[in-house]
Amino acid sequence: MKLQTGIILGQVILIMSLFIISVSAEQADNPSITINAVQSINIGDLLDLSGNTTLPKDSHLLVSLNPDNNCSNFCTGSGINTMVFAGQNGYNFWSAAMDTSSFGYGNYQINITQILNYTPQGIIFGNASATQTIFMKGQVLIDNTTNKPNQNITDGYISLNTIDPKKTGDKFLIRGSTNLPVGTNVLWEIGPDQTQVSPQYSNEYTYLSSNSMVVKGDDTLNRVSHAIDTISFKPGMYNVTCSIDIGNLLTGEWKKGDIQGNTQFILE
Repeated sequence: MKLQTGIILGQVILIMSLFIISVSAEQADNPSITINAVQSINIGDLLDLSGNTTLPKDSHLLVSLNPDNNCSNFCTGSGINTMVFAGQNGYNFWSAAMDTSSFGYGNYQINITQILNYTPQGIIFGNASATQTIFMKGQVLIDNTTNKPNQNITDGYISLNTIDPKKTGDKFLIRGSTNLPVGTNVLWEIGPDQTQVSPQYSNEYTYLSSNSMVVKGDDTLNRVSHAIDTISFKPGMYNVTCSIDIGNLLTGEWKKGDIQGNTQFILE
């Protein structure tokens, strides 16, 4: 089973992942890693990241995206863990997907770094790493209400869009609309439809849990969205829930609220 959790800290979205799997202890003598070129992207689009590496299959990696000093106001950073997958011709590969809706305008640094171990004191990093610059362009979709506590919201709603059937390995954005204000924190939960999964196989499926925020939409509705990379998913039906977070994430005093939207997708 793979479980992802996330938390928003200030204006930084940090998404951490816990992989409950067996990881090879073997390391390449001089490990290398690359990032496939991405020059620029419109704010709000899916950021499709990938690259090659000589690290062994199942190695852990941290992919981070952070603004440089020339980024506009309301800049955010994001980090997500991923893994190394089996490749060909002496090289393996890695893959990740990020939602850029909460990013600011300007240059960002993409960093990919080898993870050796997780400890109570923090992450121990390896020597394999790579960096690339990407330009975020277009309209900034967040404002100074970012990370506002979600209190006294009683008439809100979230409506998630229908998702067309996907194939394992697809990367896509789950999107929806809402009347909740910009900066409202929302929790995403994605997992297999339990009515179609035998209990003895439930641990083989991927379960995701992360948070994001409401961003600007059109004149009447705001937007919610979540990036997903299905490279490690088993085929089947998956349920998606986006719900409001009540309380204050900054102090840890929060809980899942009653306002939520739901959808499903089939992975072939």
